[in-house]
Amino acid sequence: YWLVNNVLMILERLILNKNAMTFGIDNKSNVQARNIEEYSAGKFKFDLFYNDKFLVNIFLPCFGYHNVFNALASSACGIFLGLEPDKIKKGVEAFEGIKRRNEIIYETGDNLIIHDYAHHPTEIASTIKAYRKINRDGKLVAIFQPHTFTRTKALFDQFVKCFDGVDEVWLVPIYPAREKPIKGITSYALAKQIQKSGKRARYFSSFSKCKKAILENMDNVNIFAILGAGDIETLAYSLKEINPIN
Repeated sequence: YWLVNNVLMILERLILNKNAMTFGIDNKSNVQARNIEEYSAGKFKFDLFYNDKFLVNIFLPCFGYHNVFNALASSACGIFLGLEPDKIKKGVEAFEGIKRRNEIIYETGDNLIIHDYAHHPTEIASTIKAYRKINRDGKLVAIFQPHTFTRTKALFDQFVKCFDGVDEVWLVPIYPAREKPIKGITSYALAKQIQKSGKRARYFSSFSKCKKAILENMDNVNIFAILGAGDIETLAYSLKEINPIN
């Protein structure tokens, strides 16, 4: 009896409450995104439906298909709270992202500088894939600061392979956190190994030298992707002085 009773309690918790609301892109969800389209490079729009009823169309200002799901979650909350569809649309379309996540530092004409917290190989590869869609034929340079010596050592081979979607990889010194250096594990060594794999790579011993190279190559590079979870944000934010975002 004890076992059966506990199993029933667990099953009861797993069954959705009658007031629960689901969201997704399939026909089984209460809140759905239909007719999803890429209206601008890397940005998506969709029609918002609730229980098969059209509410509004939404244009997402943030890059990345994954933001369709984020917008659906927010929309579901708004519907649950009784907000009017136009207010949901206004709120979602006003959201421009969070700090250090696809954060636009500079944008004008064909030039774009984006800063993102991506620091794991899988995360980096996914982020680069999204950026490549923004400008499919333009030159894309990833500027990466590895995070800690132990992580760099453990994932060294994966870091060599995760930049396949870029034209060049620029590396700055490893962010150590509180770790001590590990012999042979450096950004310079990583750059050399990336070069051996057939990819163009450069190493900069300081943010100032890297910044100088960025400014010198603004006319030749369409997208600079500044990636890392350390203090590389210092480099990213120092570039805001170039010009206001258009």
